[in-house]
Parts: sequence; C-alpha cells; structure tokens
Amino acid sequence: MRVKSTELVFAVLLAAMLAMATLPAAAQTDSVSVSPPATTDAGSASAAPVAATDGVMSADDVELRSHWAAGRQWLSFRGGYAKSATTDAANGSVGGGIGYSRMLSKWKLYKWTLFKSFSLGGYAHVEQLGRFGASAELEVPVTVELVRHFRWGSPYVHPYLGLGGGAFYRKLYRSGDDIGVMRSGRYVVLGVNSPVDRTSVLGVDVRLV
Repeated sequence: MRVKSTELVFAVLLAAMLAMATLPAAAQTDSVSVSPPATTDAGSASAAPVAATDGVMSADDVELRSHWAAGRQWLSFRGGYAKSATTDAANGSVGGGIGYSRMLSKWKLYKWTLFKSFSLGGYAHVEQLGRFGASAELEVPVTVELVRHFRWGSPYVHPYLGLGGGAFYRKLYRSGDDIGVMRSGRYVVLGVNSPVDRTSVLGVDVRLV
C-alpha cells in the first residue's frame, strides 16, 4: 500500500518516537519486582508456580519479557501477503523474508534516556506482487528498520512502531519484455509480538510503503 505525503508521515512518526524515547528516566522506571520461588520446609524450591499479584510479576512473566531486554538478538522469518498500490499494479500475491535485529542499550543524555526499548535491524524479502499466466511481478527490498517497542499490562502483548528504508529492486519476470529497476524507498512498520516461550516470539507485521 502507498501512503501519500510520505515525508510528512515520516516526520510526525519520528517526532513521536523521539518524544517517547526522551521521557525522563524516572518516568520509565519499571515498577515490577520478581516473586521468589516458594520453598518447602526443607528449604528446597517448590514446583508450585509463583502467583503474580498487583505490582509483582512472576518469574515466568519476567522470563517472557526478557526477549525485549537490551542486547537481545532476534532472527526473524516473515511470510504473508504482498501488494503494490501503484497505478495498474498487479492484484497482489505472497512474499517472505528473513532479518536480524538487536535490542539497543539505552543512552543517558543529561536527564533524558534515549533508545530505551528500541531495536535496530536489517531485512531482506522476496515478494511476488502478482502473476498473469507464467509472468510475474517481483520485488526484492533490502532495508534497515528502527523500531520502538511498547509494553502493555500483559507480558504477552508487545506492540511496536517504526520506520524503515533501503533499496527496492523490482522486476517483470517471463513477460516477454522483462525489465528491472532499482530504487530507494521508505516505509512505516507496525505490528504486535507475543512471546511463545523463552526462545521464540510470534507476531503480526505490517509495512506501509
């Protein structure tokens, strides 16, 4: 999909992200503590789960949220629907890709905290924008994304919003008059992630070019 007035959209989103990132550190301090494991009379750890109470997070919840800790590295695999909103574009088809990202460490600048809950990553996709018989319209974007991750009350809901940009290679394949062109592009990315276990996260990702 195409977003009109791309420069304005980028400027507004970037300003919003920077405003959230530069909140005073006191306003971003996590007020969550971990409940210690229950123990038996013999002093050994009990197998009973630790119950979460108001303002207290269970050890399991803390482990799930560790995916977003500073320095955590993600290897991402994506697959889904791909479409171009340009005039006379194909009807849309499928695409997939792979990427690597890393949660950034926060920076202290005077009384502000920068890049708290941000990640920086690189991605490469192969997208089939449409087919007509044996012919296909393909696009291969190779991009970099800066993303701000948010934490809701539940450890299973982590929405995010960010900006990306890079090189987009588009090609008509087996059309009888195959052409290919390389262009730069920018986009807005948004979505939500949910941890599956201590090593995996499942999410929905939308990129608006």
